[in-house]
Amino acid sequence: MRMVATNGHRLAKMDVPASGGSTADLIVPPKALEQIRRLFPADAEIEIAKSDNHLGFRSATTLVFSRLIEGPYPNYEQVIPRENDKVATVDKEAMAGALRRMSVVASDQTHRIRLAFSSGAVKFSVQTPDLGEAQDELAVTYEGEPLEIGSTRRICSRSSNSCRPMKSASRSKRPSGPRPWSRWGGTTRRASWPW
Repeated sequence: MRMVATNGHRLAKMDVPASGGSTADLIVPPKALEQIRRLFPADAEIEIAKSDNHLGFRSATTLVFSRLIEGPYPNYEQVIPRENDKVATVDKEAMAGALRRMSVVASDQTHRIRLAFSSGAVKFSVQTPDLGEAQDELAVTYEGEPLEIGSTRRICSRSSNSCRPMKSASRSKRPSGPRPWSRWGGTTRRASWPW
């Protein structure tokens, strides 16, 4: 089963094992999915059933119904970048620490952080008129030409937080395009757009 979510700035795509049933493209309201996440244990086996405009989720002890959203879902495959020739692999905890340190100086309104990737390192920098500037550097495995991108702490943190176990990889073809983040050896993908 493939699940895709977007808010217009970020996109997440995840494939999970499923058995039986038929093929259908459905749009499920976010609140219903939040209820399912909250009510069903992570290891629960869930049955999913569909009627004309409703979807039901059932486990041994819980039953949840939701109305489906009508209409076509946007073509998400069209916005996921392909053929990204720049790949950076970084330790997730080290990156989270660097982002926290940079956010102390980042503007309260924009939270913008600049990341400059070069062979073996990523340099973080922030400049704000009121608080001054900050810089940090981490060791990375990086392939490709030097690349500078701008992002926010929140986008970088949320993207890398979805990556497990301890390494995350970001790929990009150009500085202004979307950047997919991949779980090391997994099937979860997220794409974030720079500012």
